[in-house]
Amino acid sequence: MNPGKTPTASSLSLAGTAAAQSGDTASPFIKTRAPIIATSNVEVIDGTDTSVLTVQTVLIDHGKIAAVGPTAQITMPAGATTIDGTSKTLIPGMVGMHEHLFYISPASGPPLAIEQFFTFPPLYLASGVTTARTTGAMDPYADVQIKARVDSGQMPGPNFELTTPYLEGAPGAISQMLELDGPTDARSLVQYWHPVGFTSAKAYTDITPEELQTAIEEAHKLHMKVTVSRSIEYGSSDRF
Repeated sequence: MNPGKTPTASSLSLAGTAAAQSGDTASPFIKTRAPIIATSNVEVIDGTDTSVLTVQTVLIDHGKIAAVGPTAQITMPAGATTIDGTSKTLIPGMVGMHEHLFYISPASGPPLAIEQFFTFPPLYLASGVTTARTTGAMDPYADVQIKARVDSGQMPGPNFELTTPYLEGAPGAISQMLELDGPTDARSLVQYWHPVGFTSAKAYTDITPEELQTAIEEAHKLHMKVTVSRSIEYGSSDRF
């Protein structure tokens, strides 16, 4: 935690303050909202080493960390709302690098991905994940809407970095995946989803080396990252 940085504590009362101001579905999840919030007498793990800082105060001023330090040394601004953090711990928000907004249906028959539009975003946030990078979309327009609603404060959730639908060859592992028909398809998929708001691409199990190479080259032109399934045997790494 550094003064002046956006708050990354996993407490919803802190992370959701700005979102609550717009009302909507985020409001029921916000316990405390005020321009200035101080959590006092709390343990802090700041992520810089292995030590735990005890009897600390974390001061949030209009959505940003203004001060972190021993409670006795922090000057409380006038009008600050105080939360007693005794016996509690604050940690930096976690950055999830391989997340999804769907789960696979347990029903019999071909695999089917089901988008978790309203449940996954607040569950990520409640678990301390304040930034989440999805790695493969099954319902990409829903992913875009989820991100937009979180960003606008209409629903609670982490900051999402979105990954394109899967770059998958034939036969597709799941019926909701597009089966690529050569490098041109791979290039087109990356080109289409980049302006929609996706910052990464995901290559899956049956993509050919030529399709993968083309997708990587196109993604890098657009300053996008590419994540590749570990089950692709001809790759030496799962991050590009």
